[in-house]
Amino acid sequence: PFLLKSFVACPQSTVTVRMAAPNMVEPVDAAEETGPDAEEDEHNWACLSLADLKADLAECEEAIASTRLAGPNAVQRASEEELRQALQCSAKAMAANIDTDIFFAAQQTLHGIAAELQEVLVDLDTLQFDAAALVASVAHGPLRPPRLKSSASQTELPATEVFGPSAKPPVPKPFGDERDFPARASSLADYQRRLEAMPQVLMLGRRLRLCMGEVDRYQDEKDIGRDQLIVNGQAVSGAKGGYATAHETIKSALQVGAEAGCAWESNEALDSAASLLLSVLGRTCSGFAAFEEVLRLFDCSDVVVVSPESASARPLEAAVLDGVALGRAHTRYAIRQVAGEGEPVVVLDAVFTFRFTAKTLQRLASTDASGAWLAEETPAVVLLSRV
Repeated sequence: PFLLKSFVACPQSTVTVRMAAPNMVEPVDAAEETGPDAEEDEHNWACLSLADLKADLAECEEAIASTRLAGPNAVQRASEEELRQALQCSAKAMAANIDTDIFFAAQQTLHGIAAELQEVLVDLDTLQFDAAALVASVAHGPLRPPRLKSSASQTELPATEVFGPSAKPPVPKPFGDERDFPARASSLADYQRRLEAMPQVLMLGRRLRLCMGEVDRYQDEKDIGRDQLIVNGQAVSGAKGGYATAHETIKSALQVGAEAGCAWESNEALDSAASLLLSVLGRTCSGFAAFEEVLRLFDCSDVVVVSPESASARPLEAAVLDGVALGRAHTRYAIRQVAGEGEPVVVLDAVFTFRFTAKTLQRLASTDASGAWLAEETPAVVLLSRV
């Protein structure tokens, strides 16, 4: 630091180097080689090696970095109580009476509004899927009236406009700063404090990659074989019918797209679309997306352990209407102390949802001129709520 400060303090001075020993250099300021301070200068600058210079430079850089972190960011990270105390001290120094609440009321109000908005959007997404599932059950599933031959004449608006991607709720901006999430906690008490400061529900946007060439049929068969599926209100047990029954159910449901003018080019394309939809809905894809978000926000390896509660997971759901397909997969996670004692710190429900149009599935169920499968990214959502 002494060396670097000297350079900064005397930018116009000329610096020379005298060889003091092999691989050693001794910097000397030519403007101060003589005079009463020469002996002190010789003592400070003598026998500085290249390693010493590098160490001084690294120390100075660390000091600058810590100064930056302790500057404006430190003020932003200060707790509300610390800021209140600072304001009260200033008020006493000025012999003034300051209401500190006014400095925090706006921020607290905005925080509350953002939390409520998250809850409204999560409820809207949930209600939309529930409505789509009910309509699909009435139009094409077990709730269909005996005399209803076609739903086209009974529908005032196309299903794509009511339940399609364009009708989905907007994903809000990320809530708060990730540094404030429980995953950054330093202790159990800090974890619980951060947890209480978070909204009860969160809507998190995801990007979902769709490509028939990346479908792992073997893994999907294992996933569906140990799961349950509800397609347009019709229950399918993977343990009984296996992947083949689930695939045929999805395939039959997708054929309703032809009623909306979206006829499939071939049976092979329809088969591929059903495989792609089942792959996205399966636990390997949907469960991984949900688990990744839970870990990102709530996993603090020194404090808690995140574990899936597979027995509490609800059946996979698919609602297929004229020209649109929606999917929903639920998983529950228990977060416990590292020691594993007592009740969970918190229990979370994670719901992965998506929706595509039949045209998107038709496009991805075909290959390009070179024979390669097409790929596309589409938005999906993970809904997190505390139980």
